[in-house]
Amino acid sequence: MKNYLKYVLIAVVAITVGCAVGFGAGFWYGQKSGYESGKQAGVETGKQESAQEVSELNRALEVFYPPLPEDIRSVSGEIKSIQGDVIELEISSLTERILPGKEPKKEIRKITVGKDAPIVKVDLTMPPSPIIGPEGVPVGPEEKKIPLSDLKVGDTVTAEAAENIKTKQEFNAVKVSLLVLP
Repeated sequence: MKNYLKYVLIAVVAITVGCAVGFGAGFWYGQKSGYESGKQAGVETGKQESAQEVSELNRALEVFYPPLPEDIRSVSGEIKSIQGDVIELEISSLTERILPGKEPKKEIRKITVGKDAPIVKVDLTMPPSPIIGPEGVPVGPEEKKIPLSDLKVGDTVTAEAAENIKTKQEFNAVKVSLLVLP
């Protein structure tokens, strides 16, 4: 009978220890998986809330700083190099808004000037006079034709294209204007 009681006691202790270990392992695993799933849910909620807040801020920003146009057919900037009939022009980004107090992101565009593309010099040092043309439309500053060789590194020019060049790194110019600034 003593042996029987001893075996029952050992069985009860073994079952109790097994249950305690099982409950402990289950509790630890549940905590870990609950933490991970809670963390993931928090990350997803944070992403959604951030995206919504950014969208709201962009809408508010558009009141004061409208978005850039989708169709851009001219760029202005400083000539960085001239190689044959190709001008490398440094311009402000055409895809990012310029915010107050921030320097605009700069981009380099390669512009091919064909022999049929006019190159003109526009003198902006004098304020425009209120001259009215024959159709009653104000006349802009005078444009004087010049050769490509008159352009030099450091000049400010405007290059016009026949197509949308917002995202193009290279394009053919239909007109190039050398701007003489005050």
